[in-house]
Amino acid sequence: MRNVLFATIILLLFYGCSTSDSPEEVEKITVNLPTLTTLAVTDIEETSATVGGNISNNGGANVSERGVVWATTPNPTENDNKLLIGTGTGNFSSTLSDLEENTEYFIKAYATNSKGTTYGEEQSFTTLQPEPVQKIYEGTIDLNNQDLVESFGAEGYTEITGDLRIFGTVTDLSPLSSIELLGGDLIVSNASNLVSVNGLENLVSTGNVVQFISNDLLTDISALADLSVTTAIFFIGNDALQTISGFSQTKSLNSLLRIDNNASLETISGFHNLEMLGTNLQITNNPVLTDLSGFSNLTSLSGGQAELWLNNNDSLTDITPLSSLEMANGIVISGNAMLKEINIFNLLSSLKFVEITNNRELTSIQGFDSLTNLDWQIQIDSNILLTSITAFSNLTSVGERFQIRNNSVLDDFCIFNNLIINGFSESFIVSSNLYNPTLQDMIDGNCKL
Repeated sequence: MRNVLFATIILLLFYGCSTSDSPEEVEKITVNLPTLTTLAVTDIEETSATVGGNISNNGGANVSERGVVWATTPNPTENDNKLLIGTGTGNFSSTLSDLEENTEYFIKAYATNSKGTTYGEEQSFTTLQPEPVQKIYEGTIDLNNQDLVESFGAEGYTEITGDLRIFGTVTDLSPLSSIELLGGDLIVSNASNLVSVNGLENLVSTGNVVQFISNDLLTDISALADLSVTTAIFFIGNDALQTISGFSQTKSLNSLLRIDNNASLETISGFHNLEMLGTNLQITNNPVLTDLSGFSNLTSLSGGQAELWLNNNDSLTDITPLSSLEMANGIVISGNAMLKEINIFNLLSSLKFVEITNNRELTSIQGFDSLTNLDWQIQIDSNILLTSITAFSNLTSVGERFQIRNNSVLDDFCIFNNLIINGFSESFIVSSNLYNPTLQDMIDGNCKL
């Protein structure tokens, strides 16, 4: 009986525990990869930059490591270079050091928790190019052979206070690429083997004059694209040079621009920002020159002796790029064998003189619509096909001499009636034309055949 009672008590205790004291189920926790972004790169220097990221969610587990990975190729990972920047969430940044100058880098922020490692989006940046060390050569340097060019170039001078003179057997100017400034002149003359001035691309300014004289093989001056010159420019006797380009930063010259006796020169496309010359623009004796497009913005020849000379350019047919000219002392157009028409210079109101002579294909002179005064003279001579002068319609004063001679088919001078009406009484020379009125004929109205 006692055994039965004991068994009953045990059973009651068992069932009581099983209904009221069963354990609660344990909730499972899911861990994900962290959520992060890569910050924009800042404070970029020659060999360093500030990089970092922002972890907005740890993914359900502590972030045990964070930082950036980087490489010089896209899509860097931990297998490339890694910069550790602490633990935990939030913003983080640090300086990436010991980089190469002027090099593109790719970076990603990364974060690691118990789930693994994840990356932010890729950013790229380029370290800075170091500023060149300024090294100044005091005085003038003469380079007359290639060995001297090589040895001088190896010094890395950025500025020469005097002249740079290149001549003799020099063949290659690339060792001079560090030169940026000249205090004096750039003179390239009688450099018989020089084909190109490549190597002078970084030369941006000369203190005075640029001269290219008698360089037999020179064909390429494109390296002077951005050169600024202050005083004067000469291109004389460069037999192989076909194009004069560059000089885009030259806006004015205190003195003259002379382009003379270049046997192969076809195009002058440089100087397109040139607006003013202090004295002459001389374009003479260039037998195959056809293109003056570089002078489209030239407005002023402003000095007391500032003159335009277009002489003996046998292939020149178009001078309209000079249409913007507003100021000059004189105009000389002579010996241009293929020039058939002059129809510009409408912005000039006053000149000292005009000379149009020996242009054997010239048939028509137009333009000069605003010109009212010539201090000295007008001379129109020996243009054997000239039939029409409709220019100078508003000319009312000529200071000393009116000369029109040897234009064998010219028979109409009526365009000059305003001049005569205003009392012109100076030297009047008209001869050897198809019609040759006297001053009295003009006064009487007999102005054409």
